[in-house]
Amino acid sequence: MLKNSWIAIFALKLMLAAPSEAQEPVLDYSASLAAYNAGDYRTALNNWHSLAEQGHPASQCSLGYAYEHGFGVPQDYSEAIRWYKAAADKGDARAQAFLGQMYEKGLGAPQDYMEAIRWYTVAAKQSHGWSQSKLGEIYRRGQGVPKDFVSAHMWFNIASAVGDPMASFRRAELKKSMTLVQVAEAKARARVCMSSGYDDCKKPHLRSR
Repeated sequence: MLKNSWIAIFALKLMLAAPSEAQEPVLDYSASLAAYNAGDYRTALNNWHSLAEQGHPASQCSLGYAYEHGFGVPQDYSEAIRWYKAAADKGDARAQAFLGQMYEKGLGAPQDYMEAIRWYTVAAKQSHGWSQSKLGEIYRRGQGVPKDFVSAHMWFNIASAVGDPMASFRRAELKKSMTLVQVAEAKARARVCMSSGYDDCKKPHLRSR
């Protein structure tokens, strides 16, 4: 694999993976990421292994991503799921999102849309825009759930509001297949969902006319 291509891909993914100030050891993780982007993969991966074994979720997520794509290690979907799961259980939204995608695609585990939805939803409730867009796509396509354009539009609305770059485009495309009443309902549900801290995202909020 060409060095520059997978540095760029991995660095782009990891821009969303910066640990919070409360996580430790932040400096070791940041130094490892810098080493990885500089091409010193052995140092970075060795450090991530060490930090991951200590329970550092950002390192666990990064290690899972490396195993998923074979970046610096042999590609191993089962190992990727193991590390994603470890980080996801600690509340790491990126790991939850990546784990959802593994189940959606059937990588390292049988394809399971309901398990994918579960993990995307957990991440979405942490305002993870990519996961919110993934939920929109799942409802748009009817994967594991009945096809539901209103729910799909709602999640695209929410993802757009938190800054997901593709959500607005997907929402605009979906709108072409919806009635004005459906679009209004989706917008109303998005407002309620966000104002409730993602606790109330399923009930209709427009009265029949």
